[in-house]
Amino acid sequence: MLLKRQSVYRLKLLRRKNTGRLSDTTFPPKPLSRMAAQRIISNHCRTVRPRTFAEAGCAVCGCLVPL
Repeated sequence: MLLKRQSVYRLKLLRRKNTGRLSDTTFPPKPLSRMAAQRIISNHCRTVRPRTFAEAGCAVCGCLVPL
């Protein structure tokens, strides 16, 4: 507990030194909720699905184009 308190104090000092004001942001942040983690993973899977990356080469020049 003492080590955590010291690291939070150091972070606040660094922020004060860099910005001239004290921030109440603590590090490390709180863990994600299950719902937030599920949303992030679902969005990532939707973004990187194979259909998104499907490409084919042009018959004339060989340049890759999205399908």
